[in-house]
Amino acid sequence: MPWKETKVIEERIKFIAAVKSGQWCFADLCRDFNISRKTGYKYLKNYESEGIYVAQR
Repeated sequence: MPWKETKVIEERIKFIAAVKSGQWCFADLCRDFNISRKTGYKYLKNYESEGIYVAQR
């Protein structure tokens, strides 16, 4: 079975959606998405300040 290919922006959008749902602990989400909490907060800050298209930074 081949690996599923995903794009970085798609994963970031999934991360932001999961954070915004409020169903999971932020640290657990960062662990599940294999990013540091610092990076997770950066993605969240970018999204909240400038919208979904800036979440790609």
